[in-house]
Amino acid sequence: MKQRETGVQKRRPAMRFLDGNIRSVFEPMVLLLCAIFLIGSTIPAWAGEPTVIERICSKNKGGLNLAVANIHNRVSMTEADMAAGTSIEENKAHILRIVDLAKEKRANMVLFPEFSLTGYFWADPNWDKRKGAYNPDGYAECWAYMNKGALSNHIDWLKQLKAKLDDQLQYIIFNALRTNPANPSPNAGPDNKLLNSTYVVDKNFDCEDFAKNEASRIYDKTFLPGIENIYEQSGQDDVLVVETPWGRFGFTTCYDMCFSQLYETYGMINRVDGVIELASWRGPAVRAYPMMNVRTGQYYGYQWNLMAAARAATNQIWMLACNSVGIQRRLQLLGQFRDLGAVGHPVVSGIQCGGAVMPTLSGGYPV
Repeated sequence: MKQRETGVQKRRPAMRFLDGNIRSVFEPMVLLLCAIFLIGSTIPAWAGEPTVIERICSKNKGGLNLAVANIHNRVSMTEADMAAGTSIEENKAHILRIVDLAKEKRANMVLFPEFSLTGYFWADPNWDKRKGAYNPDGYAECWAYMNKGALSNHIDWLKQLKAKLDDQLQYIIFNALRTNPANPSPNAGPDNKLLNSTYVVDKNFDCEDFAKNEASRIYDKTFLPGIENIYEQSGQDDVLVVETPWGRFGFTTCYDMCFSQLYETYGMINRVDGVIELASWRGPAVRAYPMMNVRTGQYYGYQWNLMAAARAATNQIWMLACNSVGIQRRLQLLGQFRDLGAVGHPVVSGIQCGGAVMPTLSGGYPV
């Protein structure tokens, strides 16, 4: 694992803001409810091409052109599809198509959400919850499926992905599971859990020997919620800082955003300009205080907005957050992207409505 630096250094007063064209790439899910005024509400989202929303944020033509791909990471539902890894192949093909689209828009960097190849874990349906929330050994079918999705099984695809880089598109950043490099057996399991890793694919990324990318192009998720503890192991004190032509970036994954120390490390010690957060963050959850007439059905969505703004403002860094959309088995994901300036105010943001993505301006008005 990569070690954090020790000590605290004074933060430099000048920051290289990520001004430029921020181009956000979305894939509306399930029904195109957000586009009802244009094409109606009964057309399946996958019937057409992904929707592209473009926002110009600066007159500086040398700024970053960023593509944020809030896509639906599909998860197989049938035993036959799980055995064949059907949804994994669909996700891989979809990522390649989105990269081509980002290149058409002259993006310099494209972001994909957490679990880009596989989608999210699911619990053992036969587990007696009186013994605990989850089967501590996981679910055999889920283990088998996730092992199929480990990145080491998709080297040819990874080479295809890297081959799409050029002088304009310099970074493709996605998240996928991988086997533990300290114990790289063919299959992970309860005694040899997977790592949840973010990959920064650039021209020097080694597609065959991940060890050569370990210190400079791979971040392993630190904080693991609930079911992820069953299937994954933590990256412990891992950090990753990448220097780009548009500034220094740190990396976090989903639940990491709930913990301030990691961001303090990036902001005060590593002195990054921004943090890239890839997530599979859920949306619906009810929290209510009836006597105070307070109720929300999107508690996790509220957390997402609150945490992203707080991390940016308190550490004076940009937050570029990409989240998965749609329903993965029974898990409803928020589908919201957040591009926040160093004061915590959204420069570009979007919300999910009825399983579709509806982009908004920072003032809340639909684009």
